[in-house]
Amino acid sequence: MPVAVPAVAEVAEVDEQVAAVDERVAAVADEQVAAVAPQQMNEQEGERGEARPEQTSKERTDEEITMIMDNIIADKSKERYLCENIKMLMFLFESRRGALIKAECVRDLDNAVGGTEKETIKRQRAIAKKWISETKKELDNCPIHLDRLTFTDISRYMSSRKRKDAAYLAKSSYDGIRSAMAHLYHCAGKSMNDRT
Repeated sequence: MPVAVPAVAEVAEVDEQVAAVDERVAAVADEQVAAVAPQQMNEQEGERGEARPEQTSKERTDEEITMIMDNIIADKSKERYLCENIKMLMFLFESRRGALIKAECVRDLDNAVGGTEKETIKRQRAIAKKWISETKKELDNCPIHLDRLTFTDISRYMSSRKRKDAAYLAKSSYDGIRSAMAHLYHCAGKSMNDRT
């Protein structure tokens, strides 16, 4: 049985119909994008308070890496690290190793003195917590001059950490303190090298 071949005119007509449909689909898609884009921009403005320019691929990648790095450590571990690093900052402050703490932080801690000793300690710990928790490499705002810390400074701090009965902590506790310090170095964008 012979196959019917459409005439050239019929093929051209079908091609024109397909092109017209493609144009209509593209026009509808453009209209939908135009309608959605301002809404998305308004949502972004509402979230951030201002319009956000297009990001480069590198900026998106940097943000993704930062998000991943922020989520590598469990929240409970972050809290433990924060507590340990507050203790280290307070040790350095109380032992008057001022050269190891940023002047602004020393001033804030000094200004918290007043009232009962318990009230002063509570205010100073809150200030230390603020300084430690806001440490960011991009801001270069670590309250401790980590590059000035020596093995001796760290050893003195580690040896000051004992149980209430003056006995040494368990090895795992000292390891946790070291991990907290490593986390602070990481947040500040510094290298621990051979300090600990």
